Amino acid sequence: MRWLSILLVMGIIPVFMACEETPCESPKALDDGIDECASGLRARRVAETCESALPRADHVCEDDSGAGGCKLDSDCSESPLGICIQGVTGIGFTCSCGYGCAVDDDCGAGAACLCGGVVGSCVAAECRTNTDCGDGSVCAEWETSGDGCVSVKALACTSDEDACRTNAECPSDQLCLRRNGHAECGTQIDCA
Repeated sequence: MRWLSILLVMGIIPVFMACEETPCESPKALDDGIDECASGLRARRVAETCESALPRADHVCEDDSGAGGCKLDSDCSESPLGICIQGVTGIGFTCSCGYGCAVDDDCGAGAACLCGGVVGSCVAAECRTNTDCGDGSVCAEWETSGDGCVSVKALACTSDEDACRTNAECPSDQLCLRRNGHAECGTQIDCA
């Protein structure tokens, strides 16, 4: 402590910095290039090529709305990795074509291909891997407000401005959502 007294006599006031929480402690590598952190945060370590289970041999989409959409994945042929998706509307079940991805370049600028499910899906991305983020930050998978009715996934770097990093840090009736450039606890708009 003698060094502290010497600094104070010299008019130098030492500043002790608090250690920042590591964005991804004890990462567990998952098969899809994602690390699951001890906190539950999911960080994208590396961009992987997503596997595809398309076309699904046993999938027939039932459309009772009369809209006459697709029935099979093979009906969705405007682009590669077509998938026939069933949705619900006020008039019943509808079927429509969607298109998946295998790699980030399938999604274009400002987006990335997240693996999972039958085929990868394009999501908004401010980063594509942890290396796109600064020191002490990772490229995390977030929920966003989407159109206000549903939450959709997106990739963005963690920030000191984030009020939360996982849903577990929020009240039970809220989610950790990425809005306005940072994460905060909030609720979705009720679309009913």
